[in-house]
Amino acid sequence: MENRDILENMLKSGTSAGREGVLSFSRYLVTCPLSLKTVPLYLKVIRTGHQGIADILFSMRDPESLFTTVTMSPDLLRGLFDLLSEINMHTVEGETAVSLLSGVYAGIEVFSLWKPPFRLTVFDIYNAGKYLVSNEIRAVELSLKIIESVSDLHESAFKDVSRTALDIMSAYYDDSKKLQQVIPAQMFK
Repeated sequence: MENRDILENMLKSGTSAGREGVLSFSRYLVTCPLSLKTVPLYLKVIRTGHQGIADILFSMRDPESLFTTVTMSPDLLRGLFDLLSEINMHTVEGETAVSLLSGVYAGIEVFSLWKPPFRLTVFDIYNAGKYLVSNEIRAVELSLKIIESVSDLHESAFKDVSRTALDIMSAYYDDSKKLQQVIPAQMFK
């Protein structure tokens, strides 16, 4: 078994030894310089969902700047959106949600400059929008910034996501509507 396989197995392990290994690895990871090479490791550690990961990862770094201090790339933005879709918004620690949403917002601000263009989907917007009902105020604010930025996209390639973002904003600000009328219910689970 190669070293990389050992790390992957530890990250996927549901055992107490695997959990302790992930926590220890996280303690080491925060001492490493943040770069495009270490960011995927942060995403993998967050993906484990272990309680206590946020305390370790953000003991030395501000949650809002974790993914914004490296050069945003299409792969990083896709990884952040994918992680938002995978994690349970009700059990994720607030700092983790803030960190992911901050990274997404930073990516949204520059992604229209990328060639070829980033493939932003309606599903991505749903996953960012579901945090509008979060108990974490900063996550709500970041989610709203993302939705507002996407609603301002006028390129024809983004017509569907822009319309979806406008629908989410309308439901958010209109007391007679519920977000669950616009964002599929399974997103809130």
